[in-house]
Amino acid sequence: MSKFIFQFKYKIIILYMDANEIIFVTAFKDINRTNWEHYNRSTESYINYFYTLANNIKYKLIVYLEDDIKNIVVKNKTFNENIIFEDLNNVNTFLNKYLENDKKIIESEIYKNKVPDYRKKSPEHLYSDYNLINHSKINFIRDTKEKNPNYLFYAWIDFGRMNESIDNIPIDINISLIPKNKITYHFVNNPPFNKIDEEEMLKSHAVYLLGSSFIVPNNLVEKFECLFENKIIEWQEKNITDDDQNLVLQLYFDNPELFYGIKNEKWYNMYSNLRNKTYNIVLSRWKKDTEWVYRMKNNNTNIMIYDKENSNNPYNIPVNRGREASVYLKYIIDHFECLSEYTFFIHDEEYSWHHEGSIIDRFKEAIDSKELYYNINNFILQDFNENNTESEKERLEWYEKYIENYIPYNLLPKKNWVNGEHKGCAQFLVHKSLIINFPKKFYEDLYEWVINFRDSWLAGIFLEFSWHLFWDIYPKHIKPLLVENCKNV
Repeated sequence: MSKFIFQFKYKIIILYMDANEIIFVTAFKDINRTNWEHYNRSTESYINYFYTLANNIKYKLIVYLEDDIKNIVVKNKTFNENIIFEDLNNVNTFLNKYLENDKKIIESEIYKNKVPDYRKKSPEHLYSDYNLINHSKINFIRDTKEKNPNYLFYAWIDFGRMNESIDNIPIDINISLIPKNKITYHFVNNPPFNKIDEEEMLKSHAVYLLGSSFIVPNNLVEKFECLFENKIIEWQEKNITDDDQNLVLQLYFDNPELFYGIKNEKWYNMYSNLRNKTYNIVLSRWKKDTEWVYRMKNNNTNIMIYDKENSNNPYNIPVNRGREASVYLKYIIDHFECLSEYTFFIHDEEYSWHHEGSIIDRFKEAIDSKELYYNINNFILQDFNENNTESEKERLEWYEKYIENYIPYNLLPKKNWVNGEHKGCAQFLVHKSLIINFPKKFYEDLYEWVINFRDSWLAGIFLEFSWHLFWDIYPKHIKPLLVENCKNV
């Protein structure tokens, strides 16, 4: 949904254009939260949060309400034409189907004994309607798809608290950042590598992902609804009930390939991470103060600081291997399906011997160059030391195993692809078209090699000497030859 404004002498006309890319869905049902003993919240506060959402969202928003709530919401209030109200009671929800059985579970001694005393006041352990109305979000998305079948993505946004800040409301979404074959969720903490089962999560305050916002591609709506329902049924057979974020966590453990996580510790701001950011700035940090990098932040940039051996950072390399190479490869793997238009890969020092002046000025220089690949450093790589027989042998073996299938050695314009002509020290701006010239597996295999190779320093060197091979020599000299060879077959 795009907004076009035409200003004439006496009035402004606003047109909302539907681009059929993404449609948003929300809903509210009064479950008497006003009168809860703990975690209470008034219906009035929910409605006021919704007004903030409705006043600021420019995409089509489908709003599911019961008639009594709708009458309150629309009384003396005018909404833009992109806000469309639907009757909540016309949707066949999990709330309708599973509430009675869920009540029996939540009131049972079997269930109560699963929940420790320090968790018993949490709403997910007291109120079946709270859990099931949250599970029903996917039902409202499915209903929206039935009525609006041609959108690429169906996105949920909560009716209430997350809209307290306008920054959390979806504005100017960059659709290319959303993977077309995965369900996107907001991860506030990295999910553990080993599965935590649902009974353990009943005992834990830990939160890994939020249900306040998520995006489902068109082709996965029905599948996601089916997976959701099957998990509800499975839980009820085990005398378990819990909220949607813990149910989705179990779906993630069962089907990790189905999910894409936007990692950010700040709650409710998933959509701000999807705004039209032309540049991702990826910084490889090892125990340095990097506050300076935020001077590069503006509406077109997204800053991602990757650490080594810092599990508190969602962008983390578990071991300090391969210098900046492990960070660059991990970023590409994590974001391969939704890369920004450009990525600026940098180290953790604003000033350094290998680039002139401030790296902030070099960023501007790289942008102004209009190049698809631009190394900002001054240092020129020297030739490979072919007299070092051992490292030269390892370099060629590495090439044969990891590079040859993608960049045939016999097609290189110069067999020594460094040749004293290319800049080193691995800081550069790269367009996504160059990165995706190679499949994700190419980068995954290189990452595994970097992490496990016997010599961390040498692994970093091999990649430092080869980035320009991947993103400069290959697209200019090798890819055209491969394309021509295919034509001649």
